[in-house]
Amino acid sequence: MAHPHQDTEQVADLTEPELFVVWAARSWVTAFKSRRAICPTVRMGFRLAGVDGGLQAVDRLFGVMAASTRRDLDFRCVNCPGLGGDEALLLRCIAGLQYGDDVTTQSVLGDWLPQPEIAAARLHAHDFATALTAASMLIPMRRLRTVGPLAGAGSVEGRCSIH
Repeated sequence: MAHPHQDTEQVADLTEPELFVVWAARSWVTAFKSRRAICPTVRMGFRLAGVDGGLQAVDRLFGVMAASTRRDLDFRCVNCPGLGGDEALLLRCIAGLQYGDDVTTQSVLGDWLPQPEIAAARLHAHDFATALTAASMLIPMRRLRTVGPLAGAGSVEGRCSIH
């Protein structure tokens, strides 16, 4: 199925830490949309990557997002070659937490969530960023220098869309 907007980035061009974050997000969204638990392969991927506590943080972050998002979110299926707008924002959010850029983090979370849910989401995103940092999985600083509107591309259908 073709996506209704132009992809500006391809997954193949991402660094390994970026790929891991996108894979984690896509895996969570896929499980959520199919009303299934995270599969054992995803749990094993987190263990093998040494991202201790990361899966729990992702589960909690995306739980807040799924329950409270202010707009449709663009997260893709695990096989999609293009990077979704909100996947790129997730990378910016994690980079912001890893490099101490609270303005970026707050901007991304504020784009997704109403004010009362931002603090909880930030805590869970921080836990994920900390687990990634402990595993030496740093999102490139170039994510913080990305210019343009924060708003993700939106979705085709539903609050958390995959195709």
